[in-house]
Amino acid sequence: MLLLCNYYVTYRCNAFCEFCHFGDHTNFKDSSFADISEFKSNVEQIAKLGVKFIDLTGGEPLLHKEIHLMAEFANNLKMQTSITTNTLLYPKFAEKLAGIINLLHFSLDSPMKKNTTELEK
Repeated sequence: MLLLCNYYVTYRCNAFCEFCHFGDHTNFKDSSFADISEFKSNVEQIAKLGVKFIDLTGGEPLLHKEIHLMAEFANNLKMQTSITTNTLLYPKFAEKLAGIINLLHFSLDSPMKKNTTELEK
């Protein structure tokens, strides 16, 4: 039985973390964002297969301007929803995501602000 889907809504990222392959922006700068119509079709299909949990991820999923609509769509299909993010853009989306995201996964790459800032450049 399928339970979890990690759905990549973009490969682009707004951080430059040296340890992450998405941090090399030359590889992903021209990559497209997931189309919301295709997303809806795909999510309807995986819901029929029994998927109960979807993680919207990437690169940085909060770069996708329709991320809140994607989360809402999955939530309306009774899926548990999460976003895996570096949280740099989270304050901008917090209100739109309130009540439709069950879990927020975030990176904490160092307990020291100086080190985290260097990783994110």
